[in-house]
Amino acid sequence: MAQTEGQLLTQLGMFKMFKTGQTGWQPYSTVICHLKLKTDMGGLMSDEKKTKGQFAAMETQKLIDIVGATDTDQRSLFGALRQIGERGDVAAPKAHLKLPAAVADVLTRNDVDRVIGLQAIDTLVALNDSSAWHALTAILEMGSDPEVRAMAAWALGAISFGEHTRITGACLSAALVGCEDTTTPVPKDTEFLVRAAAAKAIGTGGYTLRVPALVQALDDEPIVRSEAVKALGKLGVPVGNEKLKSMLVDEDDGEPVVSIRAAIVATLAVTGGREELAVIISVAERDSYERVKATASKVAKEMEERLSRECDPEKAGFAPGLGGGNGGGEFEQHLWEADAPH
Repeated sequence: MAQTEGQLLTQLGMFKMFKTGQTGWQPYSTVICHLKLKTDMGGLMSDEKKTKGQFAAMETQKLIDIVGATDTDQRSLFGALRQIGERGDVAAPKAHLKLPAAVADVLTRNDVDRVIGLQAIDTLVALNDSSAWHALTAILEMGSDPEVRAMAAWALGAISFGEHTRITGACLSAALVGCEDTTTPVPKDTEFLVRAAAAKAIGTGGYTLRVPALVQALDDEPIVRSEAVKALGKLGVPVGNEKLKSMLVDEDDGEPVVSIRAAIVATLAVTGGREELAVIISVAERDSYERVKATASKVAKEMEERLSRECDPEKAGFAPGLGGGNGGGEFEQHLWEADAPH
C-alpha cells in the first residue's frame, strides 16, 4: 500500500527520535533531504533486518551521493550538508572517511552561493577533520565572498590540523596583515570582517608564533583591533602589553572603543605584572566609562592576589601560569565579566 506524505513524515520523525533521542519537527530543508533519502533508498527505513551499523553506513553514503551530485538542487544540498554535520560521528568508519572530502568538494564549485558555502564550512568544523585544510585555505586566499572567507578563517582556528599547523598560522597571519617575506608580497585581506575572523582564529587555534601579526593588527579598524586584543589575551602572552597600555590612553572615543578598552584590561590582567596592575588600578579609578571601570576594579583585585601568590614560595604552585597560551581560561572569565551588564 502506498504511503501518504503524512505517514512518511511520521516515520521520519520516529527515525530521528531513534537516531538521536530528540523529538520535534526538523527544518523543512532537512525533511526534504530525508524524503529524498527515503525515496532513493527504496524503503530502507522500514527494513527491520538492517542493523544499525548498516543503516548508518547506507544513509551516510546516500548523503555523500547527494552532496557529490552537481545537479542537486540547493535546498537538498543544504539539507544534506546539515545532516552530515549532525551525524558524522555515527557514520560507519569507511563512509566517515569520505565525508570531509565530499563536503570540501562543494566549496570548489564555481556556482556555490553564500548560504551553501557557509553551511559547508560549518559542517567541516563539525567533522573536525584535518583533510579539510586545503579547501579552507584556498577559500581564505581566493574566495570571492567575504563572508565565506571570514567563515573559512574562523574554521582554520576551530579545527586541529596537525602537520599543517605552522602553515595554517601563516595563512591566517597573511589574511590579517599581509606578508612581505615571499617572492611576491601578499597583501592583507581587503575586508575588515575577514581580518577580524583571522585574528580571532589565531587566538582560538593557539598560534603563538603569529603574535607579532596580532600586535600589528592593533592599528587596524575597531572590530579588527578588538579581536586582536582578545586573541592576545587568549594566548596569554605579554608581547603586546606596551602597545595595549598606550591604547588605554589613546582610545577614549566612545563605542565601540568601550568594548576594546574592557578587552585590553582583561588581557593585561592575564599577561601583565606589577606595572600593568598599576595601569589597571588607574583605569578603575579614572576611566570615563563605568563598564570599563567595573571590569578594571574587579580584575585588579584578582591580579593583586595572583601576584602575591607568585611572590610567596609556599603559594607559588597555586598561581595560574602566564604566557605560552595559558591565559585562555582566566582571560575568558575576565572577558565575560567585562561583557556582563554593569
